[in-house]
Parts: sequence; C-alpha cells; structure tokens
Amino acid sequence: KASSVPNLIFLNFNGYPILDLESLSSKISFITILSLSNCNLNIPKAMKLIFQSNFFKLSELDLSSNQCDSQFNLKEDFPPQLSKLVANDINWKNSKNFISFLTFIFSKMNNILKLNVSSSEFDDLDEWKNVFNKLSQLDFDLSSIQSIGWDKNPIHESFFNFIEDCTNLKTLSI
Repeated sequence: KASSVPNLIFLNFNGYPILDLESLSSKISFITILSLSNCNLNIPKAMKLIFQSNFFKLSELDLSSNQCDSQFNLKEDFPPQLSKLVANDINWKNSKNFISFLTFIFSKMNNILKLNVSSSEFDDLDEWKNVFNKLSQLDFDLSSIQSIGWDKNPIHESFFNFIEDCTNLKTLSI
C-alpha cells in the first residue's frame, strides 16, 4: 500500500509495462517526483489522471518513452508545485499532437518550468515544418520557462525566435 509510506518522495515505475495508473494514482498523490518512463502509457490520458488526482506535492514528472496518439484536450490545471516535465523519446505521430501538448503546457504552467522534449519524433519528418510554424505564432507568456531540452530534434530559425521569448531561460540543451 503506497499510502502507508507517506515519507516516500520519489517513485520510479520506469519500464513497468502493465502499470494501472488509474487505480494507483489516488494512492500515490503525495509523491513529489514521479517517473513513469516506458510504461506503455497514453500521455494525454496519464496526465489527465495525474492532474485530476490532486498530486499537490508533485514537482517533477517524467513521461518519456510512452505514447501519444491523440491531441491534448485537457481542462485540468497543473499540480501547483509541478516545475519539471520530461517527455523525451516520444513518437507524437503528428505535429498536431505535439503542438497541442506544448500549447497545453504553455497555457497551464504556473511556476518556473523545466521542459525536456528531446528526441521527439513524428511519423513524417515534414511535420516539423508545422511545429516551427506554430512556435513562431505562439502567444503565451514564456517567462516562466527556465530550462529547455531539445536534444536530437531539428532546429530552425523560428525555434530561436521562440527561445528569445523565454526571457528567463537559464539552460538550453540542443
């Protein structure tokens, strides 16, 4: 029973392929750092469950190496302490899924954010054109972004224009 260990801060389920996050999330909502990398999860559904389960202490969330085959249509707010989100090694299928993820993050972030989306992939490489077009049109206050991981992703002039809008950026990894 996870709730019987309230002093537990970091919980790592990396590589656990049959994780039942729906039944588990209410029992672990006191966790500060949650790593769910490579758990065969649907990222929008996992984020919705976590955000609905009142993870009021959650400061770091890793959803790397999972799946995203739909757009983000979440209404939920970020957990109040969430400041680091890692979504590396994701095949987003298409640019709409990735753009909806970024739009959701940028519209809901509520404090300093460290965002890592390294090694992002699409089924068609031409989808990156849509990402860069959207990055150049974003209309969000990006001053909360402190760190961006963009390793192994293409870069384009509009990416650097986007970076310029991140006025408090301290760390950039490309």
